[in-house]
Amino acid sequence: MGYPETWTVGDVFEDHPRYTLMHKRRKWVLESFDATDVELRSPNTTSVELITLETFQTRYVFHSHAQTPAE
Repeated sequence: MGYPETWTVGDVFEDHPRYTLMHKRRKWVLESFDATDVELRSPNTTSVELITLETFQTRYVFHSHAQTPAE
C-alpha cells in the first residue's frame, strides 16, 4: 500500500512508527495527490498539510481505505 497506484482520496495514513513514538502517532486523511505533492488533512481538525511525494512515502504508512457509505 505504499505506492500511489493503490491510493484513493479519503484513504487513511498514519505517522511511520520508525519516526514517531506509538503514543504520539496521528492519523491523516489523503485529500489529493499528484506526481510530486501530497495533501493530507487531519481528521480531527481543519488543518491541511502539503508535502512532497518522496517525504510522504518515507514518513507515513497506510492505515485503511476510504470509508464508503453503505448502499
